[in-house]
Amino acid sequence: MKRIFTIAALAAAMLAGTGIYAQFPSVYHALLKSKEYYDSRQALSFDIHYRMFESHTSSRVLHEMQGRYTADKNNLLIVTGGQTQLFNPRYAIVVDRSTETLVVQERDPSANRTPLGIDSLVGLFEEVKIQSETDEIITIAFTGPREAFYAVSSFTADIDKKTGKVVKAILYYAFNLGDFYQDYGSEMIPRIEITYDNYTAQTETGTGTFSENNFITERGGKLEPAGQFSSYQLIDLRRRSN
Repeated sequence: MKRIFTIAALAAAMLAGTGIYAQFPSVYHALLKSKEYYDSRQALSFDIHYRMFESHTSSRVLHEMQGRYTADKNNLLIVTGGQTQLFNPRYAIVVDRSTETLVVQERDPSANRTPLGIDSLVGLFEEVKIQSETDEIITIAFTGPREAFYAVSSFTADIDKKTGKVVKAILYYAFNLGDFYQDYGSEMIPRIEITYDNYTAQTETGTGTFSENNFITERGGKLEPAGQFSSYQLIDLRRRSN
């Protein structure tokens, strides 16, 4: 079975220091505008379209999937292919249907709502610069990843200059898929292109959409997978108090 590599770790990145931003005033302005756009909207939804290409320059698509981002106040639900990510006031939960795993952590109060957490990544790359700019779009390039981003050699993000919306991201991976999956050849170092569109300032969600009870239940102080995920392996990464 062909599988796309998860980018959930990117979305969970921590905020970088403002001292680093100060070195890149143009980058700072673009990312701050983007962060303000997502943070200022209590309700927001948009479509996500992933395409994984055979190499950094190839036009051959290996894998394609659709997704949906839905935010409402302090809740966030991201559904993409076989993966679901839930962030509510208590938990951060990632469900992966291909591996039948369910990962639970405490919700990071500093977690942001921009796609890929791009406003948080300045301090995690050696170089961040403006790659190109038009009247409508500014493209920011992130290169020289630090240890946390060993799988990605670089990526770019297109931001709408007027609104701050992220409209596209391109991730250039740094490894051969054939080293991990028999389905792929030995010289496939993929490129992933992600587009974000059909933005709407409403969520169209029902009661319980953002409830952890859709995924987990607690018995005797221990978390267990619930409902349709009852057979999944639960990985509890919550911090334990002594």
